[in-house]
Amino acid sequence: MRIPYRYKLSLSIGLLSVLITGGALFFFYRTIYRTVWEQMTLRLMDVAGTGLSLMSEEEKQSLKSLSSEILKVTPEEALSGKALQDIEPGDVAEPLSETVTADLESRKDFLALINLLNRIKNGSTRDGKRLIRYAYFLVPVKSNPEYMQFVADADFLDFDYDEDGDLSDEEAEATPGTVYNASKFTELHRAIQEKVITADPEYTEDTWGIMISAYAPVLDADGNLIAVLGLDMLATNEYNLVNDLFWLYLGIVFISVLLTVSAAYLMGGLLTRPVHILKTGAERVRNRQFDTEIEIKTNDELEVLGDTFNAMIREIREYSGNLQKQNQAFFRFVPTEFVQILGKDNAVEINAGESNVLRMSVLFCDIRSFTTLSEDMTPAEVLDFVNSYLEVMEPVIHEHGGFVDKYLGDGIMALFIDRDQLPSANRAVNAAVAMQRQLAGFNEFRVEQGVEPIRTGMGIATGDVIIGTVGTETRLDTTVLGRSVNLASRLESLTPSYGISILITEDTFSGLDQPEQYLYREIDTVIAKGMKQPSLLYEIFDCDIEEIQKQKMETRIHLHKGILLYKLGQFQEATEEFTSMYRLAPEDRLSRIYLKRCRRFVENPPPADWEGSMKLSRKG
Repeated sequence: MRIPYRYKLSLSIGLLSVLITGGALFFFYRTIYRTVWEQMTLRLMDVAGTGLSLMSEEEKQSLKSLSSEILKVTPEEALSGKALQDIEPGDVAEPLSETVTADLESRKDFLALINLLNRIKNGSTRDGKRLIRYAYFLVPVKSNPEYMQFVADADFLDFDYDEDGDLSDEEAEATPGTVYNASKFTELHRAIQEKVITADPEYTEDTWGIMISAYAPVLDADGNLIAVLGLDMLATNEYNLVNDLFWLYLGIVFISVLLTVSAAYLMGGLLTRPVHILKTGAERVRNRQFDTEIEIKTNDELEVLGDTFNAMIREIREYSGNLQKQNQAFFRFVPTEFVQILGKDNAVEINAGESNVLRMSVLFCDIRSFTTLSEDMTPAEVLDFVNSYLEVMEPVIHEHGGFVDKYLGDGIMALFIDRDQLPSANRAVNAAVAMQRQLAGFNEFRVEQGVEPIRTGMGIATGDVIIGTVGTETRLDTTVLGRSVNLASRLESLTPSYGISILITEDTFSGLDQPEQYLYREIDTVIAKGMKQPSLLYEIFDCDIEEIQKQKMETRIHLHKGILLYKLGQFQEATEEFTSMYRLAPEDRLSRIYLKRCRRFVENPPPADWEGSMKLSRKG
C-alpha cells in the first residue's frame, strides 16, 4: 500500500515534534519537579535546625528523662521481634495502657516538650496557616533500630488543621510510647547513624497523607543521641501543583503536535502540489497525450524539474511524431492487414521466416498494351500516369475489404479474405467489377484530356496460400506463395486472348455466395504454363456495357452447349453451336477461338485420353 508523501511528511514532523517538544518539556518538568522538592526539603531542614537551636539543656534533659521512662514502662514483649514484625511499614502500634499513657502525658517534662514542638510549628506559617503538619520526638528501639517510639507529639494540643470544626483521626496525636515501623525511611536512619539533619528527597504518602519530612538528631553535650526531632510538612499543594504541571505539559505537547502535524499537512500539500502536477502530466504522457504541458511556478528545484519535464515531453512528442511518420511510411510499403494476418501487433515484432497459411482470393490487374502506351511518354509522365491510375484503383480495393500486397509496375496484386460472413470470392469479384466501372470514369477523364482510354485485364483465383516474410535481419520483404497466386497471374495474362476483362477460376466461382447474382459464362478449361492440373475458367461480365451484356446472355446457351460438345470430342456438332454464336455476336472473339480449334481437331483429332483442356505454352 502506497502512503502519500504529505502523510509521511506530517507523520515524520509530528514524531519529530513529539521528540523535541516532549523532550524539552520533560526536561523542564523534571527540573521544576526536582527544584520544588529540593527547595521544600532545604526549607524544612532549616526549620529543623532552628528547632534544635531553640532547645535548652533543660529541655534536652527532659527529653532524655522522658525517653528513659517510656522505655522503662514499655512491656518487653511489645518490643520483641514477633510483636514488631506484626507492624506494617509506616504503621503504628500502641503498647501502653491508657493509665500509663495518662501518667506520662501528665508529666511536666512531657508538657514542656509539647510546648517546644508547638513553638517550632508556629514558627513556620503561610497565609496564617501552619506549614509544619506534624512535629514529634522519636527514639529508636534498641532491639531493632528500624522501629521507633514516639516520645512526644505536638498534636497533643488539639489543632483543627483543615478548619472543619472536627478533629479527624489524622489530626489526633500519637501517644507517648507508640511504636512506629520506620523501616522504609532511609533518611531517618541516616540522621540517626550520621547524626546530621536529613530530609526525604521526595514526598512520601502514608497514613497521615502526602508529606515531606526532615529529621534532626538531638544530641547531648557528649554528642550522644537522645532522640530525633521529626518535622512533617504537608506537600499536598505542591504535589497537586507538580501534578497539574505534568498534565499541563502533556496538553502543551499534544497541542504542539496537533498544530505541527496540521501545519506539516498543509505544508505537505503545498510541497506535493508540484509533485501531483508532475504525476498527472506523467499519466497523460503514459496515455500518449504528448501535447501535455505542465506549469510549476515555485522558483526552486521543482520548477526546474517541471521545465525539464516539459522539455522531455517536447522531445518525446517530436520523436513520437517521427515514429508515427515512419510507421505510416512502413505501412505504405507493408499493409497493416499483412501484419494482422501474421498475428502481430506492430511491425517491430515481425521477423524473417514468419508465415501463416489461410484461404484467400488473389486478384491480379494489369493495364493492356502498357508498353505501347508508354513509348511516347517521358519517364516522369509514365510515373504520373501509373500513380494517377493506382490512386483510382486502390480505394476501390479497400472499399471491398481487400488490400494491395504489391504494385507490379502498371499492375496490382490484391488479396481478399473471408470477413463479416462474406466470402473472399465475392469480395474479390465485387472489387473487380467496381474497378472496371471506376476505370470507365477514369477513361472519360483521359478522353477529355485528349489521350486514348486504357483497358485492363483481371484474373482472380481462390485457394490456400502462404503469406509471410522472406529476407535477412537487415532486409525483409513480404511475399505470398501458392498455386492460387500463380494461377491468378496466368488468368490476368489470358484476358486479352479471350477479349474479356475479368476471368475467374472454378474455385472462385464455387466459393461465391449466390453466384446467380452475377453475369457469368464458362470460358475454357486450360492447363496454364508451369501447372499440371487443368483449370475451369469463367468470365464475369457485369462491368460490360449493356449491349454486350445482352449479346453474351443470348449466346451463352450456344457457348455452353458448344463447349460441352467440344469436350466430348464432337467437333462437327460443336462447330454448329459456335457458328450460331458467331452469327449472333460476330465481334465476340470466343466463338472464333473455338471454331478455329474445332477445324484443327477435325483435321488432326486429339489423343484418345484428351479431356477437353488446352495446355498453354506461354503465359498469355
